[in-house]
Amino acid sequence: DSIIKIDSGKKWPNLAIFAWVHGNEVCWVELFQKVIQTIKITKWAIYFCYANLKAIEKNTRSIEVNLNRCFQKNEKFQWTYEKGRAVELMKILDKCDALLDIHASFTKDSVPFVICEKQSFNIAKILPNFPIRSNWWDIIEPWWSDWYMNSKWKIWICIECWYLWDEKWKNRAEDWLYHFLKYFWVIEKNFLWEKISLKENNNQKEIFVDKIYITKNNFTLEKLFKDFQEIKKWELIWTDWNKKIFAMWNEVIIFA
Repeated sequence: DSIIKIDSGKKWPNLAIFAWVHGNEVCWVELFQKVIQTIKITKWAIYFCYANLKAIEKNTRSIEVNLNRCFQKNEKFQWTYEKGRAVELMKILDKCDALLDIHASFTKDSVPFVICEKQSFNIAKILPNFPIRSNWWDIIEPWWSDWYMNSKWKIWICIECWYLWDEKWKNRAEDWLYHFLKYFWVIEKNFLWEKISLKENNNQKEIFVDKIYITKNNFTLEKLFKDFQEIKKWELIWTDWNKKIFAMWNEVIIFA
């Protein structure tokens, strides 16, 4: 089943955990199976969602369109597999008060970071090994699952993890998942309880998303930029056809 519910029998609120919104981020299979088989909860219900099932089976990012742009109530993607899947997942999100949305990176030197908004800052701060918290994504990248939760002013956390094939991030991802669950006090006290500290990281750097550049097929980066690399005002970023794109002020590049 692509949606697995673990129910304590004690109603509301419920939690949702999404993985494989992009189907080629496949390392979560083992982790989901391990957690689902061993977890013991004391209240509420948890929905573990294999989000983009057909893309998982084909080990591809998507089947027709990006699932993470389909969580809206209009007809833009009416006839795609991903739109139908988003409708199913929105029904789950309507039942839940909080979402943990898990993603991985294909870049070896990627920096792990948390995407969330103000109502979820307290959770972001207790997740270990996340030096950066990033906000305002809904303005430039609407219609994703987290945007949907935010439109209802519900709690949501999107974690962008390390490099997909780095073995150490699997253990850390499991750790983050249990921190999320312990925050809501849904797991038994004798179940990994002592190993999980909810101490806040007050040194977490906050970065606001300001804009997104939509490039053509013929663009060339000026150099290889690292994630969250600082750039200076008027620094050349790339050339798009014959147009040169410069930084408008001192800022950082999240993804290049």
